[in-house]
Amino acid sequence: FFFFFFSTRDPRTMSSLQLNQTESFVFKDLFKQVAKGSEHIDAGTAVVFLRKSGLDDTALHKIWDLADRNAVGMLDEWGFCTALKLIALAQNGHDIALEHMSAPTPVPNMGDVTKVMMDKIKEQQAQRRESVSGTDQWLIAADEKSKYDSVFKQLEPDANNRITGKKARHVLMNSKLPKETLGRIWELSDMDHDGMLDDCEFAVAMHLVYKCLEGGELPAVLPESLVPPSRRPKSVPADTAAAAAATAPAADQWVVSAEEKKTYDGFFRSADKDNDGLVKGQEVMTIFMSSKLDKTTLAHIWNLCDVNKSGTLNSEQFALAMHLISQKVKGVDVPAELNANMIPPSLRKPQDAGPPLPARSHDTAADKSPAASIPVASQSGDVDGARAELSQLKQLKTQKEAELKQTQQTQQAVGNDLSAVKQQVLNERKAIEELQQQLNKQQSDQKSQEAELQKITSELKSLTAEEAKLKQQLTAGKAELQRVLAKLNQLKQEQAKVSSSVQRLTHVKGKIDATVNVYKNATPAQQSTSPWG
Repeated sequence: FFFFFFSTRDPRTMSSLQLNQTESFVFKDLFKQVAKGSEHIDAGTAVVFLRKSGLDDTALHKIWDLADRNAVGMLDEWGFCTALKLIALAQNGHDIALEHMSAPTPVPNMGDVTKVMMDKIKEQQAQRRESVSGTDQWLIAADEKSKYDSVFKQLEPDANNRITGKKARHVLMNSKLPKETLGRIWELSDMDHDGMLDDCEFAVAMHLVYKCLEGGELPAVLPESLVPPSRRPKSVPADTAAAAAATAPAADQWVVSAEEKKTYDGFFRSADKDNDGLVKGQEVMTIFMSSKLDKTTLAHIWNLCDVNKSGTLNSEQFALAMHLISQKVKGVDVPAELNANMIPPSLRKPQDAGPPLPARSHDTAADKSPAASIPVASQSGDVDGARAELSQLKQLKTQKEAELKQTQQTQQAVGNDLSAVKQQVLNERKAIEELQQQLNKQQSDQKSQEAELQKITSELKSLTAEEAKLKQQLTAGKAELQRVLAKLNQLKQEQAKVSSSVQRLTHVKGKIDATVNVYKNATPAQQSTSPWG
């Protein structure tokens, strides 16, 4: 219940896609940029964009399965926004799961594209702060307040429209902000210090939570633009000053309440780096400047609270300064000088002490002479006037010295900031040089790899040509083998024929030899009687 409903329900899980105002704006705008007028983003385009998150392919594959709810190989607006929210969860240490979609996270880091959009949002927020500054308008817009109210109602406020600290704590802890930060958010939001939050205080707390999640810093005191208009005190007209004075608290009561003092003591301890019980202007400048009050007003508040003109403030003086800053932010003017009930208790003088007597170094003879008792009424007026002027000049001198000291402290602080910025510039340059060296090495490695690839490609071409040649030779060999085999078969057939002829001739020869033998063995009577025989 901590976030706002953005679109329709998922047909698989029936859980709502819950995005805050910044996420909704960024995600929808990114969808328009990537989809380029289409209602869907194809897988190839989506993969190229989602890889800008820097997550590995295993995580992105899991995110794709959850976002592509219908397994169609493309993302609609719901699926794209779901993917971005899941990426934000993964980048901030959460498990990639739809049940964790309600966890508060910054917008996902998608490189320059999200940085440009966040800068644009911050610029718009700054413009809005400037537009409402000094007016009765509230920095929290109506639609934003409406969404906070829907969350507030789910927390079941009591009959007085308030929620307890326990209920609010559960919501605030879901943001996973540090407990110290959440404690400061509570102190700023619980404006009446009753330990509970009404709907306006809850809206302020939620606004500050999202401001921290987006990388913003908490103010030391709640700026006027965040104070609900109904809680801002009205300026007191001049003709009612007397009535206001009549109802002012007693002189022995301090204007800083115990609750305020406890809160401001926390800021004092964080500013008192050397733990000497005192803070200098440069130590609290950041805290004072976060109120967005002009430097003249802040200098005047410092001069009022630095009662002893020591250039430092103790915890009571610091609490008084914070009280005056808070009152000014709410519209109450800073007094020209401290009233009796404003002076810190430890710096108040006893009421019965009476005015201090002028010190006398020694009695002279002239003081004791009769001439010392001669009236000098004609000169007393000039002497009193000169003394009054001298006193004013001393006060002016003290004030100017304090202003000069404050200016010097501010200048020193600016110088420290400048040195820090210069150091950051040097660090950035060094980082850029290292990145350039890495880039050069990568480019050199890439060239070597490209040369090796070209060599391997050439060798592959040679091997491919050799393979083709061998295949041709193999084909020719096979054809020659077939021819030889055919010739062999032919010779075998001829051999068979010759063998058959030889056998036949042998058989005939045998018959002839037999006939010859028969003839040779015949009797003389059987032999021829021819005379030629």
